[in-house]
Amino acid sequence: MTDELKPPLLLKPIPKQQVTVGASFRLDLSDFVQNSVVESDNPDENPAFGLLYTVELENDTGLPADLDYTITGIVYGQCRPPALEASPYKITVTVSNGSETPLTTDFELEVLPALSAEDEWAIDNTLADEFEEETQLDEDEERALFKSLQEQAEKEERFSEEKQTIWEAIIQGQTIPELSALINRPITHQEVYHLLSRIAYFVIWDANNSAPAGALHALTLKGASEHFNVFDRGACIVATPKQLFDHNRTLQHAVHTAQAMAREVFQRGWRVEFGGFDKMVRAAWVELELLSEKFDKQVSYSYFQPSPHDVDILKQAQSMKFN
Repeated sequence: MTDELKPPLLLKPIPKQQVTVGASFRLDLSDFVQNSVVESDNPDENPAFGLLYTVELENDTGLPADLDYTITGIVYGQCRPPALEASPYKITVTVSNGSETPLTTDFELEVLPALSAEDEWAIDNTLADEFEEETQLDEDEERALFKSLQEQAEKEERFSEEKQTIWEAIIQGQTIPELSALINRPITHQEVYHLLSRIAYFVIWDANNSAPAGALHALTLKGASEHFNVFDRGACIVATPKQLFDHNRTLQHAVHTAQAMAREVFQRGWRVEFGGFDKMVRAAWVELELLSEKFDKQVSYSYFQPSPHDVDILKQAQSMKFN
């Protein structure tokens, strides 16, 4: 014989929640609620599950703009700017399990404005200033660093001479010099960068889309190099070389592909976040800035600040295109 089913139990109050406009929000209400357990001779009859949730504003209206919920208790979505007008909100949660009296509780939801591009840049600049202060070198450290860089440059110059000697011996059919010193030498920064240029992976994210990257869909872009695959993954566009060590692929192919991707996201009106090979990042940023100037349409960026060299490249491109 089974006792009368009791209402669900509130394990702990739901704390105040905060969500930023445009950011992804997810709240699992099952962390705060437990179904009541009825006494029964058969454990299978104990309803460990079966909770149904209703989530709405205290005046029985829907949730703030673009937030939604599932009957299993997941509140999710992305708030749009109109949700700021009436923030904070009192959200009522009703949980039923078939008993005569459902459980009713509530929590406060505060909607926060998104950071403007200027705010993000200010944060980035503050972090950069703090880093620069922490990494200042005294005179002895500067001399030691200069000496180390000079020694490294001399080693790299000798390495280049050794490589030239080996290639000349191979071409002329002469005896190849001893390679042990060449093989056992430390790897240089230039060689690491060369490998990075061979990989040349590049991604542009839509910073306003917090969804994870989706399935790969081949994307054909005018101007993109045939040496690259370009994929649309919903929240981002990705470019990868078709062959990592294809000697026919040059940096120019990477630059043209990045420019084509920049034109695509400009048309889509994305708030841009870059990732990947630095030369492709620079090429895309310059292309976006040229498009912004041409069509008088501002582009917003997340977590990107051009270097002085980037700015110089942009000025050169502007003088070539508009003069």
